[in-house]
Amino acid sequence: MHEEFNTIRELAGWATAGILGTFLAFKRTLRMSAADDVKTEESRAGESLIKGLRLEVERLSTQNGRLADTLNELQLKLAELHSEVGHLRSENAIAALEIHNLQAENDRLQKEVDALHTEVERLRTVTKPGEIAKT
Repeated sequence: MHEEFNTIRELAGWATAGILGTFLAFKRTLRMSAADDVKTEESRAGESLIKGLRLEVERLSTQNGRLADTLNELQLKLAELHSEVGHLRSENAIAALEIHNLQAENDRLQKEVDALHTEVERLRTVTKPGEIAKT
């Protein structure tokens, strides 16, 4: 009977070890599965982030191209305006010179008019005494 008891005990030990081994293996499988799920979710999140960033880079690249085109157009317009300002400055200098010449001509003509008025007054005074003498 003692032998039967040892056999039963041995079988119980093996059964306990088997159950414990199965439990540990199941628990490890669950942990590995959970870790794999976390890694899968992290991978999906990373892929989603990369896709989002790629789309944003493409959008910004397109917008940057448009901004570069607009900047080029503005630079061309600015160059045209600088050219026009230079032309207008040249015309302004010519106009200022013409105004100066016209003012000088006006002064000369004014002196001539003043001289003519003086001559007219002199002639009036010369002719008046003669007219009085005739009457």
